[in-house]
Amino acid sequence: MGQQISSVFVVVSIVVPVALFFIAPLMLRQSGASSQDIRRASPWLISALLLFGVAWYIPSPLVDGMATSWWTHFLGGGVFTAMLWQYLRRSLRLAISPWLELCVVFGLVSALGVSNELFELTVVKFGLVAMTLDDTAWDLAANSAGALIGHGVIVLLICARYRCTVK
Repeated sequence: MGQQISSVFVVVSIVVPVALFFIAPLMLRQSGASSQDIRRASPWLISALLLFGVAWYIPSPLVDGMATSWWTHFLGGGVFTAMLWQYLRRSLRLAISPWLELCVVFGLVSALGVSNELFELTVVKFGLVAMTLDDTAWDLAANSAGALIGHGVIVLLICARYRCTVK
């Protein structure tokens, strides 16, 4: 996508967070989460959605001389996913090992990243956006790095606060 932001992506940066704000709690209630747990976890969702929306407007560096969306994908894809996972985990009261959690976060960011790349392919092929698709590998790398680093920082901050150890 590079440094230019298409009107399609401006809409996405607003519509996706607003839709998730309303849809995610409904889906969690359908999955058995209590309203109280969902409310308690909501700061994670709100923070993730704000980050997703803002990440579209952060300039990204050239990578190998090519304009990329590195920070958009690192923050709005990867760190967003790590924060979204915390929202889901806390709402559903999931207690799993940190290593399994890391696998879940990686699987989630991979699924969301591939979905995003398919969306980009679709809007390009339908002529809604004029952009190259040459940075797909960098986008997926940025998503993965953001999720793994974001999750790691979240776990370390939580452990520092509650004096826990990661086994």
